[in-house]
Amino acid sequence: MNAQPFKTHIGSGVDPMHAEMASQLHQTPLPLAPVRAKAVALDCDRGRLAVDAGLLWRKDIADQLGFTRHRAAVLSDPRDARRVKFTLHDLIKQRVFHMAAGYEDA
Repeated sequence: MNAQPFKTHIGSGVDPMHAEMASQLHQTPLPLAPVRAKAVALDCDRGRLAVDAGLLWRKDIADQLGFTRHRAAVLSDPRDARRVKFTLHDLIKQRVFHMAAGYEDA
């Protein structure tokens, strides 16, 4: 998979000064504390990062294919609509991605 570099997007309500500072942070690696006398640096210019090993690209693919949306559409939801805080689609998406991330309690 080819990683896409970070791009700075300035939208309405975004302070251009903060966007410029964020852009500068991504230009050079951030030095961290050494580990066993070896230098460690955080380099965030290699594309999108995920702490759960690629769940972002899985989500992108699932959204494009409508994976969870189609499953939610064929199931009935017996809950009282007045008391529903999360849609059936939200609950299915949460469960699918918990399983994809390897969480045992999913």
